[in-house]
Amino acid sequence: MGASKRIGIITMHRVYNAGSALQAFALYQTIKSLGFDCEVVDYQYPNRYHQTAQERPSFLSYWWLRLKYFILYRSHKQHLRFEEFQKQAWESSTYYASREELFTNPPQYDLCITGSDQVWNPRHMKGDSVFFCAFSPNTPHIAYGSSFSQGYIPQKLIEHYRKHLSTYKALSVREKSGIDIIKNLTGQQAQLVCDPTLLLKQSDYRPLIATAHQYAKQPYLLAYILDYAFNPYPTIQQVIDKIAHEKGLQIIYLMANSIDNYHIGKSITSAGPNEFLRLFAEASFVVTSSFHGVAFSLLFEKDFYTIIPSEERKDSRIQTLLSAVGATERAIPQGSKIESFHTANMDYSCINGKLNEYREKSLNYLRNAIAQSL
Repeated sequence: MGASKRIGIITMHRVYNAGSALQAFALYQTIKSLGFDCEVVDYQYPNRYHQTAQERPSFLSYWWLRLKYFILYRSHKQHLRFEEFQKQAWESSTYYASREELFTNPPQYDLCITGSDQVWNPRHMKGDSVFFCAFSPNTPHIAYGSSFSQGYIPQKLIEHYRKHLSTYKALSVREKSGIDIIKNLTGQQAQLVCDPTLLLKQSDYRPLIATAHQYAKQPYLLAYILDYAFNPYPTIQQVIDKIAHEKGLQIIYLMANSIDNYHIGKSITSAGPNEFLRLFAEASFVVTSSFHGVAFSLLFEKDFYTIIPSEERKDSRIQTLLSAVGATERAIPQGSKIESFHTANMDYSCINGKLNEYREKSLNYLRNAIAQSL
């Protein structure tokens, strides 16, 4: 056991999203710290399979979206920073540009781990069995913090998910709704664990922050907004304006994919994973609609609010995390009257204790799952 055993991690690491890159980094670093030789399976997601499997918008809508993306969001410098991070943050397998390449010549491991992020989200994965470790069927595999990011599996994919989930030696997810999905499909009891980014501590990220470009020297409110799962406007902007005004903070918008609400002169489009970390670490306040926005706010002990959908939804990642650390009051349902909340500071003496318990419980799951599967 230990370094003589090779572990492969399959996860979403090639998308230009800091949360995706950093969760891969964190899981890799954690497994290395447990004494194992591991690498990230360098599988190109998305690729032709995912593009052809999805429904396309109308011709005019498609090109309008592409034009907006190119003008307002696309940053060559950002892409270079992501690519440099990927080269330095972990050891990688051979690069696989497609499913066919991976299934034809798969890497050889003693154990495969499906990592975190939205690897089992049917909306994005379209049933791609690579993320169920199907490229290495004779190798034991486990899951760490894998996310469905919704509360149900489409009828046409139920048997597909049941078949592949049943092959795992150990299963864990990062939202409570995922436990129910696995139980209903396979009868197995999955473990609830924290996102890999929370397995590490502030000190583990400091070397990355030290190399990052600094965007602001005066106190600021960091706004990190994702709108692919639901539309957080206008509530999120009202919350941002209220807090910035009351606390006298500059507003910095860390651009993600919220193109329709682009703020000229205030938005950062060139941040890579290291800059992402620095922006969170040095913020005076954070307002976000992102799961990883919440995770890194907690890690760096920031006062924050997160906007969540007003209706009962399938994606419970943020609520699960806030519940685990005793901070559910930091969630504001979309459509709320902003007069109903106060910009109070958070008490991290209690939150950190619960986060440490969550981290240790999750580490124990990972450690035991690996040991029992090798």
